[in-house]
Parts: sequence; structure tokens; C-alpha cells
Amino acid sequence: YNPAGSFREIKSSINPHTIETLVEEALNEGVKGIIVDINSPGGNVVPSAEIADYISRITKPTVALIRDLGASGAYWIASSCDIIVAHPYSYVGSIGVISGHVDVSGLAEALGIKMTKFATGAYKGMGNPFEPVTPEQEEIVMERLRPVHDGFVKSIAENRQLPVEHVASLANGLVYLGKQGKELGLVDVLGGTREALAVLEKLGNFKHAKIADYKPKQNFLSLLR
Repeated sequence: YNPAGSFREIKSSINPHTIETLVEEALNEGVKGIIVDINSPGGNVVPSAEIADYISRITKPTVALIRDLGASGAYWIASSCDIIVAHPYSYVGSIGVISGHVDVSGLAEALGIKMTKFATGAYKGMGNPFEPVTPEQEEIVMERLRPVHDGFVKSIAENRQLPVEHVASLANGLVYLGKQGKELGLVDVLGGTREALAVLEKLGNFKHAKIADYKPKQNFLSLLR
């Protein structure tokens, strides 16, 4: 570790508290910049948005390094960095929001299983796997997903300084190869750790940086989660 010119390579699950703890520790140790090492299909909306917002406010240079996969919420986080580096054959994007419902009502009927529901409201318990989804319920779910999707698109557009219309045209849930992502404006540089380090040195105007590979400490309780 060289305080004169170095960076932390942050490796962690998508957890706002963990990410903030690692970054704050790195910054307190006097790092010159941070590489956010990403290999993830994404995660829940709120943690992804919180991490992206936090990273966007870091005053040191930040570079997202996408390995095999940086999709959905993980790409949202990557977009908040100053530069995105991705392998040409990685998968990036998957901009969109998803929800689902498992319907086992047919199986339950075949097995002779009946369920009686007691609820104080017409929509209480909506999404029960023992009941099929009605068109009305489907529209209610979509009403919840649309503003989240719009917020996702707007955030990517702002982070990447791209027209909202362009990002919206890519927000179809598809993943793109890294080299396709570069052509579409979702990726800045193709490569791996070496390229990410070179970009970070250029952003921070320093040379001969050394990597301090940092991982969160694990304890017995965290292993049980």
C-alpha cells in the first residue's frame, strides 16, 4: 500500500452499509482513487440506488471495472462512477425493472389443497401463490414498476450524460456485450484491471499506483446470513 499513489479495489456484495464502510476506510487511509470491481447481475432497487448515489458523491476519482457481468442494479452502480471499464465479452446493461408471481393454484387444486383467505382489504394478500393474478392486479403492479423504471432510466442518463431518449431506447431489459456497450455509450473503455488502473491514474493525475485489494471482514454471524 502506497499512500502517495494508490487505490482500493472494492469487492463486496450489493449492500449500502458495506460499500460505504469500505470506501470510507479507504478514503481515511489517503487513497488517490477507487476502483469499484463489479461482477453482479444486480439486486433490489433501493440498495442499488443508494449505492449509486453514494458513489456519485465521492470526490476522489472512481472507475467501475465490470468483469463478467454488470447488469441491472449493478450497472446502475457502475454508471455512477466517473468511467466504466468493461471486458469486451462481458455483459452490461439489463436496464429495467422486474417483478414476478408464482401461481401454484392449479397444482394445489390437483392435490386437493384448498386455502381460505381472511383479509381486511380487497388487495391485502395480493400476490398469494394460491391465487391467479387478475388483470386488475397486474395493472396495479405495473403502475408501481413504471415510475421505478423511469427513475432508473433518468439516473443512468444523468450519470452517463446521455439523452434520456437514448437510454430509454436501450432500457428493454437486454444485456449487451461490453464492446456493444461501448458503441452504445454504456461503457467508456474496453479492458480489465490494467486498463482500469491506467484510467484511474489519468483521472487522478498520478503514476505508479499500487493495488490494495480490500475485502470486508467475515465473521461467524455474517456466514450464517
